[in-house]
Amino acid sequence: MVWSGASGDRSLGMLPLYTALPVVVVDDDPSVLFSVATVLRGAGIERVETLADGRAVLPLLARLTADEGEQGQAGVAAVILDLAMPHIDGLQLLPELVRQFPEIPILVMTATDDVRTAVACMQAGAVDFLVKPMEENRFGG
Repeated sequence: MVWSGASGDRSLGMLPLYTALPVVVVDDDPSVLFSVATVLRGAGIERVETLADGRAVLPLLARLTADEGEQGQAGVAAVILDLAMPHIDGLQLLPELVRQFPEIPILVMTATDDVRTAVACMQAGAVDFLVKPMEENRFGG
């Protein structure tokens, strides 16, 4: 897997420039899901899974990390997680994602440009904090 960070360090929170593993995008706004998926595919990430309901992410990750895909690999390259969603918000979901899937980098995206929220997300295990609308180059493009 090739990472877009200059040092190649996963802690930079950058998405892989190429991966056979899927990137999972979780947001309740269909236009955001479409836009982010389009940018990721344009950056060379072929497998993008989109979810409009935060309640579906844990079962999907469990399945994707258990099943070997076409390339003989099981896992997920990264999760891009919205904070403000109905049913369960990203800030509630983030610690559970990190606990159950510590090997998967979680990037938080939100329309809230708030330092306290960003710090809380990073302390909970997010590798990056993205403010909507995002620039395409944030995804390695």
